[in-house]
Parts: sequence; C-alpha cells; structure tokens
Amino acid sequence: MGYSNVYNLTRPQLKQVKDKLLEFNRQAATYYAGGGDEIKLALQGEVVAFNGWYDPSAQLKAKGKNFKMIIPKEGAVGMFDSYMIASDRGHSGYEKEPTGKDGVHRHEVIAHQYINHQISPEIQKEMAEITGLSPANIETLPLLSREQIIELHLNEPDYFDRMLLWDHMPRKNLYLQLLDEVRADWKAQAQ
Repeated sequence: MGYSNVYNLTRPQLKQVKDKLLEFNRQAATYYAGGGDEIKLALQGEVVAFNGWYDPSAQLKAKGKNFKMIIPKEGAVGMFDSYMIASDRGHSGYEKEPTGKDGVHRHEVIAHQYINHQISPEIQKEMAEITGLSPANIETLPLLSREQIIELHLNEPDYFDRMLLWDHMPRKNLYLQLLDEVRADWKAQAQ
C-alpha cells in the first residue's frame, strides 16, 4: 500500500488497511496465533504462503517442504530483542541482598552471567538453528555453515536496510480494534 511508516497510520490509512484485510479474509486459511501454526499448516499443505515472526524455511526444508522467506520491495517488519537489568533496586527484596566486595549485588552478577551466556556464539548458533532468527553476535558467523549464512541473509549487506524496525505506535488501540474487527469478520465467514 506504499506507507512509509506503518506504525503511525492515520485513520483514513487504517480504513484502507482494514478494507484490504477484509478482502483477504476470503482467501485466508487462518490468522497467525503463534506457536508454530504456520509450520503445521505448511506441512499439511493447507497454505502456500504465509507471514510469520521468523523465517521457518530451514525447518520446512528439513521436512521436505520448499519454502523460502522473501522480503517485499516495500520492506518487512523487523525487531531486536534485548535483555535488561532492573535499575530500581527497591523491589523483590533486592535491597536486602548482600553486595560483594565490589559493591555488586548477587542478582546483578547472575543477570550478567545469564546475558553473557545467551549472547555467546555457541548459544546464538543454537538459537539461530531452532528459531530461524539471525544471531546477535558477529562471533557466531564462523560457527555457521555457508548454507546457514545464506538462509539467515547474513551475506546480504543491505538486508537490514529493508527492515521496518518496530517503533512506537501512538494509536495502538486503533490497530488492535482494526485487527479484532478483521478477525471477527474472518470467523463469521468461516462458519
């Protein structure tokens, strides 16, 4: 539809989106509910194209289905997950915990250990293999096969330039209302 900022659509633009989604309802097998539904439907031959949160191509290829993730010329939604450590020590009894000689609480040490474990090249490799998501640590690349690097688009310098990264949605309630109305229409048609 050519919108440059999908996170801040006007009411008339949202109306256009809703009208287009209502048209698609006649062709939609289902709406994404998470938990690998799209993989199950693809394996059953129920869908030939779908939108998902990650690239399940490798999982589907391993089971004999030839799917490939593509990014339309308009771009695709992208996001970065993160790990955080609470800065407010006044909750959960945190302030009662003794600090070490360096003044650091045991919780902080454990949190850093956990984060370092999660972003380690070995764990990032496992995460990429399980989820189809790109690793966050560049030191993971030598652990990946050439095929994995290609499947994860890590050999495409402009890949992330084509991503529309998640942004603040000042009227998120309108988006949710639109989605509820479209899903209700789809359910009514399915009966």
